[in-house]
Amino acid sequence: MTLEEILVGKEVTGSIRLPSGKDQNIQISIPAGVLHGDTIRFRGLGDDSVPGAPRGDLVAQIIELPHQRFRRDGKNLYADYTINAFDAILGKTVRFNTLEGKELEIKIPAGIQPGQLIKCDSYGLTAPHNSHRGTLFIQIQITIPKTLFTEDLREIERLSQRYGS
Repeated sequence: MTLEEILVGKEVTGSIRLPSGKDQNIQISIPAGVLHGDTIRFRGLGDDSVPGAPRGDLVAQIIELPHQRFRRDGKNLYADYTINAFDAILGKTVRFNTLEGKELEIKIPAGIQPGQLIKCDSYGLTAPHNSHRGTLFIQIQITIPKTLFTEDLREIERLSQRYGS
C-alpha cells in the first residue's frame, strides 16, 4: 500500500484461487493507519476444500511501499525541506504540500539550524480504530551558496568578525 492509501484506508477487489482450485472474487476493506507487516484476518473467505467443515480465513499481510517525500514512524510522518543559508538566517514563510495534498504555510524562524524539526500537529497518519492523527515533522536542510561575488564575501567576512565564528 502507498502512504496515501494508508492515510485513508483501501477497498480491495480481486480474485483469489482457493486451495480447492476454485477462483473466488473478493472485496475486502483495509483500515486506515495499518503498519507494514500487519496481518488482517477476513473470516470465512479462506479454504473451502474440506466438505462440511467451516471455511477458513483469508489472511492478508500489509506491505507498505516506500514514499518519495515522506518517511513514517508509527502515526508520525517526516519530510525534508531545503532552504538556503540566507533564509535560515533571516527566517521565511514557505509553502509545503502534505501527504493528502493540502498546502500549508510554514513559518521558518530566523536562525533555524540544519536538521531542526518544525512540528505540524494532525498532519500525520491515524492508527486503526483511532481517528486522532499523528504529527508531521518537517526537517530543515540548509544549502550554502557555492559561488558569491567578491563584495558579498567581504561583507560575510565582516559579519563573521563582528559576530564571531
